[in-house]
Amino acid sequence: MPSKLPEWLRSRTRTATPEPSSPLDTDRPHSPSSQAQPCESEESHGARAGIKQLDLSGVPYFPLPPSPASWETDADEPSDLESGYFQIDTGPAVLAATHKLEMAERPEACYREWAGLADGCLSIDKRGRNPRFPDCQSSLLKRNCYGAPVREVGLPHDIYRLGASPTGVGIACLASSGGLLVYDGDLTSVLELDLAADRRTLTFTQSEIPMWGRLRNQIRCVGVGTTMERCLYSIADTVFCMDLRGNNVWAVCMPPNAGWERVVSRTNRAGADHEVMSALELLGLRLPVSHADIRSQYRALAMVWHPDLHPNLKDSVERMQLLNHAWEILTGVSPSVLSGEMQEKLTLRRTAPDSVISTGLFTITATFSNAPSLDWVYAASFSSDGVGAYIGSYSGKIVHVDRQGDCIEVFDVGSTPEAIYETPSHLYICTSTRMYVIDRNRRLTGLLDIHRNRVIVTTNGLAGVGKKCLHWYSPDGQMLGSLRSRHPIRQVYGTRMGLCVETRQHRAIMAATP
Repeated sequence: MPSKLPEWLRSRTRTATPEPSSPLDTDRPHSPSSQAQPCESEESHGARAGIKQLDLSGVPYFPLPPSPASWETDADEPSDLESGYFQIDTGPAVLAATHKLEMAERPEACYREWAGLADGCLSIDKRGRNPRFPDCQSSLLKRNCYGAPVREVGLPHDIYRLGASPTGVGIACLASSGGLLVYDGDLTSVLELDLAADRRTLTFTQSEIPMWGRLRNQIRCVGVGTTMERCLYSIADTVFCMDLRGNNVWAVCMPPNAGWERVVSRTNRAGADHEVMSALELLGLRLPVSHADIRSQYRALAMVWHPDLHPNLKDSVERMQLLNHAWEILTGVSPSVLSGEMQEKLTLRRTAPDSVISTGLFTITATFSNAPSLDWVYAASFSSDGVGAYIGSYSGKIVHVDRQGDCIEVFDVGSTPEAIYETPSHLYICTSTRMYVIDRNRRLTGLLDIHRNRVIVTTNGLAGVGKKCLHWYSPDGQMLGSLRSRHPIRQVYGTRMGLCVETRQHRAIMAATP
């Protein structure tokens, strides 16, 4: 019996996306439509001297509640589902529909990973185990917003890294050999670059800059813009933005670690989400909240509770300690170094030696390497306009740059980011332990702790996906509902009517109640 889920979705939707003329286009490996060749000009390939170091001084700085490197204990897994295939446990969301997948609807078992796109979902076979393409090293299956397969292709290269955006239709792939491949919304190749032989890459691999591992380990990010005009890749501390002919648009690098100095220092204090909420409550605040709100309220309460100003006030010392603790939890900034105006500034200083030994009579300084300590880029993606970008470094800084690669603002989460996404309404920063949700006014509207779950951004909110459980959040980070599944969850993506959750044989739609 044919699937009734597409009909159900269309019946609930005013503007239905037309079905493709063919339910599934299956292609063999194909040649790129525009294979870029390495350019010869030094300017085009950004020699190290031509790479622009980001100037982080004088731009807005937003310290966020620090993200812990790890949790001491993991959250408990929900109990197994004893009856049925899906069940809503909490939240206003409802289970709008469930459906057993027909054999033709079930993707091959080789599709172990997925990525959400603006016009559907992409299933990913990174290792070339698709029986449809026995001679290929990887394959991709794209579905539309109704879950119907649209196109499946086999690729002549493996997929070591993949960059996709929930607001875009294209993808960028990094092969283990160092090839950069960009595909459009039809899964047609539009750019192919051999980064192993590219002069931009050779600037690093043939230099004295400390590198390790294979090239695929040194290139940590690839991506393509939502407008399919630009793509990017990172190597070490540098990000190259290119057009789809492989020519540089801009190239920027993070300031070296040894040269980074902040007037207001960060602390190592980090709290769980309930501690952050308690700190906000102590300050008389709640989400959404901006850094300016926190700073203003802290200053106002400090004038009321500070023991130096009110020596006769009972418990003033204890109250001030609680206030300082709340400030550190919310900003990661030590109150002991705040200036009178409480202005956080980012400046650069000269590189310090690795070791200083003083005997009282003389001082010995030692430098063990003449190479700078690089702040490696671990996450990079284009902004929702497709031309600006966000660059996240190992130290926890997330730098927003404009279309020319100039710094606009800096966020600080105190831990290495793993992914950065921007939609027209929100910015999402994900570390290994936390997801930050920030609105267009740069207010923190959501803070989600991650325990062994994968958090994904869809066209209609966020999903924290475990092995057999899922938590669905609105775009601003508010809980919509929790779901349990009898079988392991294989895929999650947004549809026009809600969130689609799939196991190997079943599909469910979670819908938000009005």
